[in-house]
Amino acid sequence: MSKRPSIDCEATYDDGFVMTRSGEYTKAMEAFDKFLMECPDHENIENAYYWYGECFYAQEKYMEAIEKFTFLTEHHKNSPKAGQALYKIARSNEELGKKAVAKKIFQQLVDDYPETLEAQQAREKLKEL
Repeated sequence: MSKRPSIDCEATYDDGFVMTRSGEYTKAMEAFDKFLMECPDHENIENAYYWYGECFYAQEKYMEAIEKFTFLTEHHKNSPKAGQALYKIARSNEELGKKAVAKKIFQQLVDDYPETLEAQQAREKLKEL
C-alpha cells in the first residue's frame, strides 16, 4: 500500500509544467522533484520526467537531460513522450559532440517510432551527421 502524497499532485505537476513553459526552470525542477517523490503512481509521471528533462536541456545541462530522458525511455517505453525523449537524448549527445552516439539514437528513434514527427526530424538529422 503506497502512502498518501503530502502534496496536491495535480497542482504540483501543473505548476512545474507552467514554470517550464515560462522559462522558470529552477522552480519547475523543484516542483517536479516534489511531484516525482510524492506521486510515483500519478498518471502524469511520464510527462513529469519528460518536462524535467526539458528543464535541463533548455539550460544546456545535457548530461542531466540525458539522465531524465533515459529514465523515461527505459521505464515508460510505451509512453507517448518516449519518442520525444529519444530525440532529445540524441540532440543532447550531438550537443556534447558525441555524433556517433547521436546517430545511433536517431536511428533507434526511426526504427522504434517510425510514424512520429520526431522520427521524421531524426531522418533529417541522420542526413546531416
